[in-house]
Amino acid sequence: MLHIILYEPEIPQNTGNIGRLCAITRSRLHLIHPLGFKINDRHLKRSGMDYWHDLDICHHDKWDEFLISPDRPKNIWLFSTKAPTSFWTVKFSDDD
Repeated sequence: MLHIILYEPEIPQNTGNIGRLCAITRSRLHLIHPLGFKINDRHLKRSGMDYWHDLDICHHDKWDEFLISPDRPKNIWLFSTKAPTSFWTVKFSDDD
């Protein structure tokens, strides 16, 4: 299963597009809080995310909670446009 992780997303439309991708590909979406928007029916409908309740979604209050979550993938690839290096690979040991 593919996991897509959004760290503190700020724009509901972008999150909605990624949620749509997850729904189509049956991927799990991880949202790491705080979010820059509220997840309620009014905000979701405005962003075109009326399928939101059908997603395989995990909410994490902060990054540290994601790291210890049993729902996280064993390996992650991190991408950023805000860092000197555009991506990193993190592999967790099987002992986690």
